[in-house]
Amino acid sequence: MNIVDYEKNALYRVLELIKCEAKRWGVSVAETEVYGMVPAEALLQSTSYYMQISHFDPNQVIELRLLDLLGRD
Repeated sequence: MNIVDYEKNALYRVLELIKCEAKRWGVSVAETEVYGMVPAEALLQSTSYYMQISHFDPNQVIELRLLDLLGRD
């Protein structure tokens, strides 16, 4: 499935809908795959949702902070 606008269709919502539809047909989702480039924000939304992190802030992800710092002159 291609997800064109992750802000309108968050990855976790798409996955949950697919899991519901699969269950309706008596099957389960064993795993997911990501092909190509994915915005970090899209992955962070799903991580925050599934891990139920209270007051999650992307600045807590050290790699993103380092990339931000490296990008500054």
